[in-house]
Amino acid sequence: MNRLAPGKHTLVYDFAYDGGGLGKGGTGSLWVDGAKVAEKRIPRTLPLRVTLDEGFDVGLDTGTPVTEDYQVPFAFGASLGKVTIELR
Repeated sequence: MNRLAPGKHTLVYDFAYDGGGLGKGGTGSLWVDGAKVAEKRIPRTLPLRVTLDEGFDVGLDTGTPVTEDYQVPFAFGASLGKVTIELR
């Protein structure tokens, strides 16, 4: 696993949805300081809305784990200066 150097960084996650209905897949890309560092095909997405008790947590996940390898609450130990969400 590569680690970021200390200091401020800009991280961008972009998901290009295949479209054509609910639950379809897409491609997720991770960018760090303007350079693409990872890209992964996601075969399917949630076909329905997420319940209110799952929520959208930033810095600490209090909902259901996404895999058995992921143990909640999995707290983020650094600070986030700003979070921006763009829906396209």
